[in-house]
Amino acid sequence: MISFQITKTLKAGQKQFTLQLAETLENGEMVGLLGPSGSGKTTLLRCLAGLEHPDSGFILHGSTHWYEDVSGLWVPPQRRRVAYMFQEHALFPHMTALENIVYTGCNREKARELLALVKMEDHCRHFPRELSGGQSQRVALARALAQDPQLLLFDEPLSSLDENIREELGAQIIQFHKLLGVPAVLVSHSTQEIDRLCTRVVNISG
Repeated sequence: MISFQITKTLKAGQKQFTLQLAETLENGEMVGLLGPSGSGKTTLLRCLAGLEHPDSGFILHGSTHWYEDVSGLWVPPQRRRVAYMFQEHALFPHMTALENIVYTGCNREKARELLALVKMEDHCRHFPRELSGGQSQRVALARALAQDPQLLLFDEPLSSLDENIREELGAQIIQFHKLLGVPAVLVSHSTQEIDRLCTRVVNISG
């Protein structure tokens, strides 16, 4: 379970506003974030992952604080075991699909098993430039799973893919999320995608 209450001052063009959110993310829950561009959806994910500092509040994993403003406690991202899947696959271009997964710290045997799970075992020696967008996102999903995550974050992971690939990869995300049983947050501009993948929705107005 992840509980948080954070505030963060943001700018969207000439507009300045404060993002204020308080939620509890239960194990096995996929929460969809809806809101206009610039409303703070990605900022929230980055705060949960430890890539940005909130201005105030707390982030709690179970009974362990990842962030707490009064004491100044801050757990760095590498110690949070958060899997973050981006709109762009963010694979290392100089590494093969297999090497991108091994880089997370898992062994080569487990990396091959994960590639097989996402139907990419025949592409383990391919570099990102040799993969399609859908194939790259499958490798990115396998890399996320390799981290044995305590929290899954998805930032528009399907938006650049064609409809058939989106549905197939979306189904795999649901399958693996159920397998892991951890909290998850999905950002999408598509209400249909949110309805299909998520167990509940949080609206951010900005």
